[in-house]
Amino acid sequence: MVEEGHIYDRIHGIARQAGDRIALSYHDGSGWCDWSYAELLARSSDVAAELVSLGVAPGSAIGLIAHRCPETIAAMLGILKVGASYVPVDPLQPLERVKTLFEAAGVELVIKTDSRHRVSQSVWIGDVDGREAAKASAPSGTADDVERCPEDIAYVMFTSGSTGRPKGVMVPHRAITRLVVGQDYLRFDNTRVFLHAASMSFDASTLEIWGALLHGGRCVLYPSRQLPTSEGLSEVIKATGVTTAWLSASLFNAIVSHGVQCLHGLEELIIGGEPLSVPHVHKALAELNGTQLVNGYGPTENTTFSTCYRIPKDLPRDAVSVPIGRPIRGTHVMVVDDALQPVAAGEKGELLTMGDGLAVGYLGQPGLTADQFVDVKGGDGTVHRAYRTGDWVVERPDGTLEFLGRRDEQVQIDGSRVEPREVETVIVGLPEVSECRVVTFSGPLGQVRLAAYVVLCEGRSVESLGQSVAAVLPAYMVPHHFVSLPSLPLNANGKLALDALPSPLPSGRVSGTSEAESPYLALAEQAWLEVLGCLPESAEVNFFDAGGRSLEAVMLHDLLERRLGVTLAPTFAFEFSTVRRQADELEALLEARDVVPPGFSGGLGSVGKQ
Repeated sequence: MVEEGHIYDRIHGIARQAGDRIALSYHDGSGWCDWSYAELLARSSDVAAELVSLGVAPGSAIGLIAHRCPETIAAMLGILKVGASYVPVDPLQPLERVKTLFEAAGVELVIKTDSRHRVSQSVWIGDVDGREAAKASAPSGTADDVERCPEDIAYVMFTSGSTGRPKGVMVPHRAITRLVVGQDYLRFDNTRVFLHAASMSFDASTLEIWGALLHGGRCVLYPSRQLPTSEGLSEVIKATGVTTAWLSASLFNAIVSHGVQCLHGLEELIIGGEPLSVPHVHKALAELNGTQLVNGYGPTENTTFSTCYRIPKDLPRDAVSVPIGRPIRGTHVMVVDDALQPVAAGEKGELLTMGDGLAVGYLGQPGLTADQFVDVKGGDGTVHRAYRTGDWVVERPDGTLEFLGRRDEQVQIDGSRVEPREVETVIVGLPEVSECRVVTFSGPLGQVRLAAYVVLCEGRSVESLGQSVAAVLPAYMVPHHFVSLPSLPLNANGKLALDALPSPLPSGRVSGTSEAESPYLALAEQAWLEVLGCLPESAEVNFFDAGGRSLEAVMLHDLLERRLGVTLAPTFAFEFSTVRRQADELEALLEARDVVPPGFSGGLGSVGKQ
């Protein structure tokens, strides 16, 4: 049993003993700024007092539309102080999705944080009568009078659901302290500087924030409106002395491919969200001599990590996979068959997780909770509550676990869980679609991507489907490509015939424009080809309409920086979102600096003064 505790009480104790220690570092647009533990505590107390005045009682759920800024952390801590839970939502998620999640969580009060103006505000979204009733029924006293315990729900985080309905995972305080207190998969103490770069609605943020603050360490907030590019990460690590960071496997691969040197200075780097690429791990091991790499595995239902593997410097060259390791402290696992009976060591089975990291269950979905959180009997006859991960694993001879795949269709895209069935449900609900199947495919750089094959209603067009889906689902769940078919091909068993599906890549160009038109256009087009696999018919098509997402934007940014030898703005792919606009910006940038980038020959031609 790891040490338990309520998050607010632990941080309150740290602030009383060492209030002048730096808790948060953030960039305000002109330079790096700090909040001390005393200031963080004072700001959170202001939030708590406002919540009490609005009638918020212990057990309430508070919506948090959250940028990465210090006010967000203060809001989280203030919510926890009054015994409520926070429901974090990325501000880039579509409004309809936000409404759906907040309604499912029973949220009536929302706190918004604005990364540009660094202010927070509370917005009541329920009816006026409900607000007045909450005020009238609120217990007398202040937030300091609230009784808090480790079993209180700290946050509700939503994941994709196979039924078409998002699942709200209820995580208690004791599960968070189990993740970061008394652990040895990473170093946790007051000397650690954790980088917070994940979205607030992704459970890696639980490690990034509380891993620092529950020990009196420092949490560095990666600028909210910037992509985590190689150059951006390098600047933040050097400027703030980050010691510990988490990256999704996809982002890690992109960074290693385009310049792993940007991670120099890190003492520990934990990677996860998807199976690791052995070649990328080997390259990082060779170039990051002072960095301990850790493979972190775990579902949201077991609070971020269930098992971890500290990757040795001498990882065998012929390794075909990287183990997910052994259970972290406070967690136990079993590998079982379909009847939930243990299998022998070396046999394939489903992984069950148990212990202090388990969530309470799924909010408002008791049937699903009963299906996924089950009682199993251990070897000593004791009955344990366990979570069915749905992951196939095998125990290696050395006792570490190896991930083998999924029991179902769930996939990880850029570190986030996606149930293709939920995406299908949304698409079929559109008026222009009669049938849909969503399948996965590999992008040109190995990215896991989604393709939606649709049968349209008469007179309808496929062109607007992407925008319609993006109005309902977060960006990582929107299919990268939509393919219209007269009917879905079926095999003799009536199932989708995957081998009969056409390529999801659009029938765009697979080669660039003539170099005579513009060497800069040729340069931009070649980068798009390498990242997306094809070019749209027009140089005026938006990068994201052509199948690009945030990860591809990072890849494109780093690829162009590396080839040109110059630094591009972190917002480059968003601000200049077409091939044509990127080519024009590259030409203006290079000619203004009188730069002739080296190494452009053959297919790309020479780039420079004409």
